Amino acid sequence: MAYKVETKYDDGYESIKEFDSLSDAKSYFQNIDERDIELSTLTDENGEIVAKKEARKRK
Repeated sequence: MAYKVETKYDDGYESIKEFDSLSDAKSYFQNIDERDIELSTLTDENGEIVAKKEARKRK
C-alpha cells in the first residue's frame, strides 16, 4: 500500500486506512469532516505528508 490516511477523532478513536492510488486516498481524505476530528493526515509511500486537516473550532 502506497498511501495512508491516519485520523484521530475527537472521541479518542484512531483510524488508519491504506490505499494503492493517490486519487482514492485523496477522495477518502476529502470526505473526512473537520468537525469530528482532532487531526488527519494523508502520507505518501515515503511517509511524507501530502495533506493535513485539523479540527475546525465549534462555535
